[in-house]
Amino acid sequence: MNNSEIKSTTENYQPEKCLSFLRVFFVLIIFVVIIYLAFMNAKTIQEEKTFGNFESWFASYVDVTATPSFDFEQLGSTSTPQVVLSFIVSSNDDECVPTWGAYYTLDEAARVLDLDRRIARLQQ
Repeated sequence: MNNSEIKSTTENYQPEKCLSFLRVFFVLIIFVVIIYLAFMNAKTIQEEKTFGNFESWFASYVDVTATPSFDFEQLGSTSTPQVVLSFIVSSNDDECVPTWGAYYTLDEAARVLDLDRRIARLQQ
């Protein structure tokens, strides 16, 4: 072979390109990290959208069916004038009927516990 043949042969030679396992592994790891970070960022944004930045608040928690009864209507003049009245649950007989603690219907509570008047006093 003369020099010109060798030169033309080497000029036309293209080495084969091959991917190494290590390069593929690093590209895969980077891809997984990017997907994970995108998912976590989307989750954080969704939580902020759902929960927002609400201020916490405090209120007394009163079971209106408990004995002795708590004078929650007097809280209107305190530093924490709000109250959470509990327990409105479904009736034992009909789950579509609300009751106070499964003991009093809403009308019975207004009469027996004097609840409507007490709530009105709290709102004043």
